[in-house]
Amino acid sequence: MQTIEQIDQQNTAFRSNDLTVATETVEPGVVVVHVRGEVDVRSADALRQCLDTAVQSRDRLVVDFTEVTFLATVGLTCLIELSEATARAELPWTLATDVRPVLRALELTGCLERMTVRPTLEAATQAVLAM
Repeated sequence: MQTIEQIDQQNTAFRSNDLTVATETVEPGVVVVHVRGEVDVRSADALRQCLDTAVQSRDRLVVDFTEVTFLATVGLTCLIELSEATARAELPWTLATDVRPVLRALELTGCLERMTVRPTLEAATQAVLAM
């Protein structure tokens, strides 16, 4: 079962059997989207919705993939769409991950060179603040 719940005006959470996505305002002007589990065809729409909501906040954005265990092509597409949306909106964003399968997918598609990726949430947050 999938549920998306609005926790408050700034924070949203999505939970399914294989994926959890939660947004958090970590400091004024910075939103973190925490993603845990498998990003696949069953969960991509919820991830996309949470990312779209985060972009609409007009805040700096950090996407935390440090606990992603599987990234299907559709999940990679979500990141590419996010990159395009933030470029149009002129919003800085970073991706936090040191997960080898995620990094490999980004590398093989050329996305690693076009996205700001840091190995930890802390490093990604610092990078987005410096943009």
